[in-house]
Amino acid sequence: MKSMFARTLALVWFLAIGAWGGTNITLWSFDPNQGDAGNPIGNQLISDGLGNLYGVTYGGGANGNGAVFELSPDKRGGWKEAVRHSFGSGKDGAYPYGGLVLDQKGNLYGTTSTGGTNGTGCVYQLVASSWTESVLYSFGAVGSGDGNYPYAGVAMDSQGNLYGTTFEGGANNDGALYALAPNGDGTWSETVLHSFSNTGDGAQPAGDVLVDRAGKLFGTTTSGGNERLGTVYEAENTINGWVEQVLYSFDGHHGGNPEFVHLIEDANGNLYGTASLGGLHNEGTVWELATASRKKRPPAILHSFGPNTSNDGLVPYAGVLLGPNGSLFGTTYYGGTRYGTVFALSKGKWKEKVLYRFLGGADGGLVASAVIADSQGNLYGMANIGGTYGAGVVFEITPQAHTP
Repeated sequence: MKSMFARTLALVWFLAIGAWGGTNITLWSFDPNQGDAGNPIGNQLISDGLGNLYGVTYGGGANGNGAVFELSPDKRGGWKEAVRHSFGSGKDGAYPYGGLVLDQKGNLYGTTSTGGTNGTGCVYQLVASSWTESVLYSFGAVGSGDGNYPYAGVAMDSQGNLYGTTFEGGANNDGALYALAPNGDGTWSETVLHSFSNTGDGAQPAGDVLVDRAGKLFGTTTSGGNERLGTVYEAENTINGWVEQVLYSFDGHHGGNPEFVHLIEDANGNLYGTASLGGLHNEGTVWELATASRKKRPPAILHSFGPNTSNDGLVPYAGVLLGPNGSLFGTTYYGGTRYGTVFALSKGKWKEKVLYRFLGGADGGLVASAVIADSQGNLYGMANIGGTYGAGVVFEITPQAHTP
């Protein structure tokens, strides 16, 4: 079956962003009081190519420690939800922030911020045929030199290796960049590729790792760097092992403290992301780091959010989605009417359009996840609060043409 969702977007997408607004449709309201998932934060939805959506919530589930859920279109035109795993305690993971990746067999991979053998988090797999969870790796004890407390999810390369970061741990307790490789017998081996250090290097990474076409790794850290406001980094596997370098240290003007950023790369190798603070009004930015300018000059500020007295979004925690015409789409945690926004930036002059302002009620609010899209240009994401039961929603923003 042809995918309802697309990695790249149809060329008819939003050719005149300023000429349309969006309508919010609540696809699902989480109800953790009934064992449902609840309160998603810090990750984004994924699709299996058949129209089914998968996501992770920090709360909810049968044990209140978070859950993995599947949302599927039903025959009546609505959606139905199923909890595929409820995290427990002890050796199982608990309290996941990071999102999911999908392999060719439909199995899901992700992380939890705590739990595992040592209570410092784990990497898990959910087998699609039975939705059985296996802990692939439990991070080491505090002080062991291993990573601790992963806030980010994992990325998968073409060989099936997984890459991610931990918020703490490593040799300096400022976080670690790690790889997990399958051994072929059902077990996995972990390697710490880089230990971050709160000096000129970055520290406390919370965003996902991007694996580019050449196998290089890119990501952000929430702190560290020259101004202690976070960094954009690159890691490359060389004949001398993995080498990390800081591409940019945030200075406040261009942004600061990037949080759950899911970096994206265009066909020319330019990187796009967000920073939760900094910019003209200290309410966050969308930025582009051009290939030719890496290590030479700061990223370009595509948009500074705010000020707080405006109806613009404030504090973008998640990254952005890249459309085929170069437009960007993203979310903010605050701003708008109060409870966050979905926004678009049209390429060229990078004019911003707020597509939807959350009200914090049935429509949801406080969005810390990036959006994904289907081939018709509809956007899908998750809100941390609101909905029928106050525990967050899965939403769809549908473009509605109108006269400016």
